[in-house]
Amino acid sequence: MSKAISTKTINVINALIFLIAGILFCISTALGEKWIGIVIGVGVLLMGLITLLGDFLKEKTLLSRAVLVGGVLTALGIYLIVDSGLVAKFLGLIPYILIVLGACVFVDAFLLKYVRKDRNALAFVVELLVGVALIVFGILMLTVASFKEHLGIIFGIVLILYACYLLVVTFSKKRSTEKKPAKK
Repeated sequence: MSKAISTKTINVINALIFLIAGILFCISTALGEKWIGIVIGVGVLLMGLITLLGDFLKEKTLLSRAVLVGGVLTALGIYLIVDSGLVAKFLGLIPYILIVLGACVFVDAFLLKYVRKDRNALAFVVELLVGVALIVFGILMLTVASFKEHLGIIFGIVLILYACYLLVVTFSKKRSTEKKPAKK
Protein backbone atom coordinates (compact mmCIF):
# COMPACT_ATOMS: atom_id res chain seq x y z
CA MET A 1 0.00 0.00 0.00
CA SER A 2 1.55 3.27 -1.09
CA LYS A 3 1.77 6.40 1.05
CA ALA A 4 -0.55 8.37 -1.28
CA ILE A 5 -3.27 5.73 -1.05
CA SER A 6 -2.87 5.62 2.71
CA THR A 7 -3.19 9.41 2.99
CA LYS A 8 -6.23 9.43 0.71
CA THR A 9 -7.89 6.68 2.73
CA ILE A 10 -7.20 8.47 6.00
CA ASN A 11 -8.62 11.72 4.60
CA VAL A 12 -11.80 9.95 3.48
CA ILE A 13 -12.20 8.32 6.91
CA ASN A 14 -11.63 11.70 8.59
CA ALA A 15 -14.20 13.30 6.30
CA LEU A 16 -16.76 10.61 7.15
CA ILE A 17 -16.13 11.08 10.88
CA PHE A 18 -16.50 14.86 10.58
CA LEU A 19 -19.67 14.36 8.56
CA ILE A 20 -21.17 11.97 11.14
CA ALA A 21 -20.08 14.22 14.03
CA GLY A 22 -21.64 17.22 12.27
CA ILE A 23 -24.93 15.42 11.80
CA LEU A 24 -24.89 14.26 15.43
CA PHE A 25 -24.20 17.82 16.60
CA CYS A 26 -27.18 19.09 14.63
CA ILE A 27 -29.42 16.39 16.13
CA SER A 28 -28.04 16.42 19.68
CA THR A 29 -28.98 20.02 20.45
CA ALA A 30 -32.60 18.94 20.73
CA LEU A 31 -31.68 16.24 23.26
CA GLY A 32 -30.08 18.43 25.95
CA GLU A 33 -26.69 19.39 27.37
CA LYS A 34 -25.77 15.90 28.56
CA TRP A 35 -26.16 14.49 25.05
CA ILE A 36 -24.23 17.40 23.57
CA GLY A 37 -21.40 16.54 25.97
CA ILE A 38 -21.46 12.91 24.95
CA VAL A 39 -21.59 13.77 21.24
CA ILE A 40 -18.78 16.30 21.58
CA GLY A 41 -16.76 13.83 23.63
CA VAL A 42 -17.24 11.00 21.17
CA GLY A 43 -16.49 13.31 18.23
CA VAL A 44 -13.30 14.63 19.81
CA LEU A 45 -12.34 11.11 20.88
CA LEU A 46 -12.79 9.80 17.33
CA MET A 47 -10.88 12.73 15.83
CA GLY A 48 -8.08 12.09 18.30
CA LEU A 49 -7.93 8.38 17.60
CA ILE A 50 -8.02 8.86 13.83
CA THR A 51 -5.29 11.52 14.04
CA LEU A 52 -3.20 9.38 16.35
CA LEU A 53 -3.61 6.12 14.45
CA GLY A 54 -3.45 7.69 11.00
CA ASP A 55 -0.16 9.44 11.61
CA PHE A 56 1.24 6.45 13.49
CA LEU A 57 0.50 4.19 10.52
CA LYS A 58 2.14 6.66 8.13
CA GLU A 59 5.19 7.63 10.17
CA LYS A 60 5.65 4.44 12.27
CA THR A 61 6.47 6.49 15.38
CA LEU A 62 4.57 7.56 18.46
CA LEU A 63 6.59 10.75 18.87
CA SER A 64 5.36 12.83 15.97
CA ARG A 65 3.43 16.05 16.40
CA ALA A 66 0.21 14.63 14.92
CA VAL A 67 0.34 11.53 17.14
CA LEU A 68 0.81 13.68 20.25
CA VAL A 69 -2.03 16.00 19.20
CA GLY A 70 -4.17 12.92 18.56
CA GLY A 71 -3.36 11.66 22.05
CA VAL A 72 -4.34 14.97 23.63
CA LEU A 73 -7.60 15.03 21.63
CA THR A 74 -8.33 11.45 22.67
CA ALA A 75 -7.85 12.33 26.33
CA LEU A 76 -10.00 15.46 25.94
CA GLY A 77 -12.74 13.39 24.29
CA ILE A 78 -12.76 10.92 27.18
CA TYR A 79 -12.87 13.78 29.68
CA LEU A 80 -15.77 15.45 27.85
CA ILE A 81 -17.75 12.20 27.93
CA VAL A 82 -17.13 11.75 31.66
CA ASP A 83 -17.60 15.37 32.82
CA SER A 84 -20.65 16.97 31.21
CA GLY A 85 -20.03 20.23 33.15
CA LEU A 86 -17.11 20.95 30.90
CA VAL A 87 -19.39 21.06 27.86
CA ALA A 88 -20.43 24.70 28.35
CA LYS A 89 -16.80 25.77 28.51
CA PHE A 90 -15.96 23.70 25.46
CA LEU A 91 -18.84 25.24 23.53
CA GLY A 92 -17.44 28.64 24.47
CA LEU A 93 -14.18 27.70 22.72
CA ILE A 94 -15.89 26.86 19.43
CA PRO A 95 -16.00 30.43 18.03
CA TYR A 96 -12.28 30.93 18.67
CA ILE A 97 -11.44 27.54 17.20
CA LEU A 98 -13.46 28.39 14.08
CA ILE A 99 -11.79 31.78 13.64
CA VAL A 100 -8.26 30.37 13.97
CA LEU A 101 -8.96 27.36 11.75
CA GLY A 102 -10.72 29.59 9.23
CA ALA A 103 -7.73 31.90 9.08
CA CYS A 104 -5.44 28.90 8.53
CA VAL A 105 -7.62 27.52 5.73
CA PHE A 106 -7.94 30.98 4.15
CA VAL A 107 -4.17 31.56 4.13
CA ASP A 108 -3.57 27.99 2.95
CA ALA A 109 -5.69 28.71 -0.13
CA PHE A 110 -3.14 31.32 -1.18
CA LEU A 111 -0.25 29.03 -0.28
CA LEU A 112 -1.87 26.39 -2.46
CA LYS A 113 -2.09 28.72 -5.42
CA TYR A 114 1.09 30.78 -5.15
CA VAL A 115 3.61 28.77 -3.12
CA ARG A 116 2.74 25.17 -3.97
CA LYS A 117 1.66 26.37 -7.45
CA ASP A 118 -1.31 24.02 -7.65
CA ARG A 119 -3.33 24.96 -10.72
CA ASN A 120 -6.51 23.37 -9.42
CA ALA A 121 -8.90 26.34 -9.30
CA LEU A 122 -11.61 24.33 -7.55
CA ALA A 123 -9.38 23.50 -4.58
CA PHE A 124 -8.34 27.16 -4.31
CA VAL A 125 -11.93 28.43 -4.38
CA VAL A 126 -13.17 25.77 -1.96
CA GLU A 127 -10.37 26.50 0.52
CA LEU A 128 -11.00 30.22 0.23
CA LEU A 129 -14.75 29.86 0.78
CA VAL A 130 -14.38 27.40 3.65
CA GLY A 131 -11.86 29.69 5.34
CA VAL A 132 -14.14 32.71 5.02
CA ALA A 133 -17.17 30.70 6.19
CA LEU A 134 -15.32 29.49 9.30
CA ILE A 135 -14.17 32.99 10.18
CA VAL A 136 -17.65 34.45 9.63
CA PHE A 137 -19.35 31.70 11.68
CA GLY A 138 -16.84 32.23 14.50
CA ILE A 139 -17.37 35.98 14.57
CA LEU A 140 -21.15 35.60 14.40
CA MET A 141 -21.07 33.15 17.31
CA LEU A 142 -19.24 35.75 19.39
CA THR A 143 -21.39 38.72 18.47
CA VAL A 144 -24.93 37.62 17.57
CA ALA A 145 -27.17 36.28 20.35
CA SER A 146 -29.17 33.91 18.14
CA PHE A 147 -25.95 32.28 16.95
CA LYS A 148 -24.86 31.78 20.57
CA GLU A 149 -28.12 29.94 21.28
CA HIS A 150 -27.50 27.49 18.44
CA LEU A 151 -23.79 26.77 18.80
CA GLY A 152 -24.26 23.03 18.45
CA ILE A 153 -26.19 23.28 15.19
CA ILE A 154 -23.78 25.82 13.73
CA PHE A 155 -20.78 23.77 14.76
CA GLY A 156 -22.45 20.70 13.24
CA ILE A 157 -22.88 22.59 9.96
CA VAL A 158 -19.24 23.66 10.09
CA LEU A 159 -18.13 20.06 10.63
CA ILE A 160 -20.24 18.98 7.65
CA LEU A 161 -18.68 21.73 5.52
CA TYR A 162 -15.22 20.68 6.66
CA ALA A 163 -15.99 17.08 5.70
CA CYS A 164 -16.98 18.27 2.23
CA TYR A 165 -13.79 20.36 2.04
CA LEU A 166 -11.65 17.35 2.98
CA LEU A 167 -13.29 15.22 0.31
CA VAL A 168 -12.89 17.89 -2.38
CA VAL A 169 -9.24 18.50 -1.52
CA THR A 170 -8.50 14.78 -1.28
CA PHE A 171 -10.00 13.95 -4.64
CA SER A 172 -8.75 17.10 -6.36
CA LYS A 173 -5.17 16.24 -5.33
CA LYS A 174 -5.52 13.02 -7.24
CA ARG A 175 -6.46 14.84 -10.43
CA SER A 176 -3.82 17.53 -10.06
CA THR A 177 -1.00 15.06 -9.39
CA GLU A 178 -1.83 12.63 -12.18
CA LYS A 179 0.65 12.84 -15.02
CA LYS A 180 -0.80 13.58 -18.39
CA PRO A 181 0.52 11.56 -21.30
CA ALA A 182 2.95 13.46 -23.51
CA LYS A 183 1.68 14.49 -26.92
CA LYS A 184 3.48 13.06 -29.90
